[in-house]
Amino acid sequence: MKWENFIYSKTQDFYLILPMKTGTVTASWIFTYFDFQTYTRNFGSNGNYTEFANPAMSAVHSFYLPQEVTNPKIIITARNPYDRILSRFLFTWTKNYLPNPKDFENHIIKSIEINNPMDKIPDNIKPEYIVRLENLYEDYMKIHFIQSSNLTKSGILKDFLEKKINENRLKIDRNEFLTQVNKELIYSSFKNQFELFGYEK
Repeated sequence: MKWENFIYSKTQDFYLILPMKTGTVTASWIFTYFDFQTYTRNFGSNGNYTEFANPAMSAVHSFYLPQEVTNPKIIITARNPYDRILSRFLFTWTKNYLPNPKDFENHIIKSIEINNPMDKIPDNIKPEYIVRLENLYEDYMKIHFIQSSNLTKSGILKDFLEKKINENRLKIDRNEFLTQVNKELIYSSFKNQFELFGYEK
């Protein structure tokens, strides 16, 4: 038996994709307001499945979309791939000493070797809206049902987005870790993210 998770709003008819380290805690809070829920499908050996919804939407990082849906409308959160991969590395670092740029380089290489699905964004993801971590309020305002909502008109959304929800546990110098070698590794492996989200090399 296997299971797949996806986030969907029947009210808005949009699917939501939340890659790791792209402001997903904030996004989960916001999109719950618009009736987005996490759906879980449990598949049996014959391919049939049972499905249930969890109204308390969690930050699911799956890229699964229901196969029976053609041309799904998608919203995806994004972040500069250099910073996203670095943040993922710092988030998963568990050793009792501060990491160094070489540790980060090894992490990138290992992630590429194992083809980590949490780092890769499939080529079939064609979002209608992109919410970039560096441009949160402006990108949220491009989404029609958010723009016209009471959450926006009340000013609550703007105030909420100005607050930092998660801080990195480890304090490091970004530029020391994003060496030319590490940037080349990230760009060569995640080029489609730079192109899809409009980030420069």
